[in-house]
Amino acid sequence: MCVAVIALLTANLLIKSKGVHVLFSSGKKGAESLNTDSVFAAVLKDFAIPDTSLKQTLKKKSVVKHHFSVTLTGDLPVPLILADLQTRLSPYGIEVIAHEAKINGETDIELYSPAKKVLLHADVTINKIALRSGSSIAIIIQGLDHASLEDRKTFCKALEETACIITPSKDNKQILSFLSQQDNAYLLELSDDIPDQEYKFLDDFSKKRLAQSLGAIASDFPHAFGYYVNTQSKFYHSTKYQIIKAELSGKKIVTEKNLFIIPYQNEDAVFQNAVSHSIFNRAHSQTLILAVDYRNYNLLSPFIATFTKKGGKVIKFTAALN
Repeated sequence: MCVAVIALLTANLLIKSKGVHVLFSSGKKGAESLNTDSVFAAVLKDFAIPDTSLKQTLKKKSVVKHHFSVTLTGDLPVPLILADLQTRLSPYGIEVIAHEAKINGETDIELYSPAKKVLLHADVTINKIALRSGSSIAIIIQGLDHASLEDRKTFCKALEETACIITPSKDNKQILSFLSQQDNAYLLELSDDIPDQEYKFLDDFSKKRLAQSLGAIASDFPHAFGYYVNTQSKFYHSTKYQIIKAELSGKKIVTEKNLFIIPYQNEDAVFQNAVSHSIFNRAHSQTLILAVDYRNYNLLSPFIATFTKKGGKVIKFTAALN
């Protein structure tokens, strides 16, 4: 996240109304033979700019080999394109010059070899009305109950605006302050596995006693966004749950049917394949809510970076359900 922010801030400093130079001084061999047109096209493709938006133009008597005109969507700032070009071309000592011909309008991009030969010229315009057809995702963390209390605290401190599912328990009461500090929503999982007596829902409990357990949970976890119940569980199909559900009338109840769940994977490649399929290989008419185990959470970063680069949006879990 920090690297992406730094890159964006750097790129924003590069483009001025009178023109700007992004210099690369490594001077490595290969700049003259590099297919800069292919590199430029690949950068646009990675940002989900369609091929139809890039056109090669012919300029009579021009010494520049590659002339392009390209139309970007209104949600894609030119500095992001420059930053990506910088990353790809710096090993070749290539200089990128961007000149904004009109404020928030047309921009000229030129790529220069170390010998100051123009390798590519692109006329860039912005269609402010057009947007990339990116979908949106929200993320919720599961499996925290399997971690030690200290690991739960550490993990919740690091989360930023990411929801999680927890069991109502005395241990989890101790992590609530960390969740609220980071503005993390949480769901309370109702099941037969609740460990503490005051929160339990036993089969022989009366309606009054079940209501007391619910009252204790609501009192000790006052900021819960809602409740989570597994529809495949014995608990869900029990008579007591029908009583509990009636008591929770008007409250948000989430089930696994609302989520795309990726169970914990101890092999990184298996998890990465599952995430790639869920994010990139499916058409989403609605927001995809991705539920991942806390032990796999750190593996999400490169996928989220690629997803947002292509115009996708990561939204809060609470917004996804509202």
